[in-house]
Amino acid sequence: MLPYGHPRSSFDLVTEAEATYLRDGHTIVDRMNRETAEKKVEEMRAEVRRVCREARKDIAELLRSRCNDRTVPSRYR
Repeated sequence: MLPYGHPRSSFDLVTEAEATYLRDGHTIVDRMNRETAEKKVEEMRAEVRRVCREARKDIAELLRSRCNDRTVPSRYR
C-alpha cells in the first residue's frame, strides 16, 4: 500500500494513487508482452516464407521431372 492517498469513498478498496500505480505497472507489462509477441510473430512469418520458398522449389522440380517431352506434348507445356 502506498503511504499516501485516501479512498474516494467507503466502498473503494484502494486509493486513487494505488490504482494509478497498479494501472501504470500493468500498462508497461502489457506493452512489453505485446512487443515480445510481435517479435515472435515476425520470426514465425519469416519461417513460413522460408518454408514456402523451399516448397515452391520442390514442386517446380517435381513438375519438371514429370512434365517432359515424352509425357506432355510441347503445345501443352
